[in-house]
Amino acid sequence: MANNNLTPRYFGDWHINVQTDKTNPAIIHELRDLFFKLDNNSSPLQYKVLAHIGNQSLGSKIHSENNHAVLAEQYNEADDTNRIVLIVFHGDKSIVSIDRVLESYTHDCKEYDIHIEPNTEFPDEVRKDYEIIQPLFNNILVEPFIYLGNKKCLNGINYLFVAEVTTLEPITKKEVALVTINAINKSYEITNILF
Repeated sequence: MANNNLTPRYFGDWHINVQTDKTNPAIIHELRDLFFKLDNNSSPLQYKVLAHIGNQSLGSKIHSENNHAVLAEQYNEADDTNRIVLIVFHGDKSIVSIDRVLESYTHDCKEYDIHIEPNTEFPDEVRKDYEIIQPLFNNILVEPFIYLGNKKCLNGINYLFVAEVTTLEPITKKEVALVTINAINKSYEITNILF
């Protein structure tokens, strides 16, 4: 198991509060409207919001509004590629940062291809593999909320998803992470996205 950090904390601690189409369709609809406006500029990039994953109080009189973090699928029309990104924006809707979480990848050797197909519905084969891996999570609670896709490898298939990960000992701590599992190898990797 590896536990890596993907993005910086920016200005302080985040309050993890995952909202998806299933849990709060209104906020996702509002965010999609916001990013639809971003899509209507001259950029070849288009965004599809997948989840609102947290907010951050800036704790200053200068910044009275929060930062927000969303996961989105970014499509680049220019080279026909897609990736999953973490977008942090300020309450006034100004973008603070856009960080890559996962990128689709096609290689001459199919074993290295990463196929991105984000969905809040998990395919049956992913659920089965997750149930095999779940007992290996020691002192952490892993709650998947978006299936991202898969990567074929020499020994089985790596399934990739985003989850709320809560460390139970020594101190309870919640974060959002990219989780990769492989049931044949009985392995997993957790990469922090927001903490």
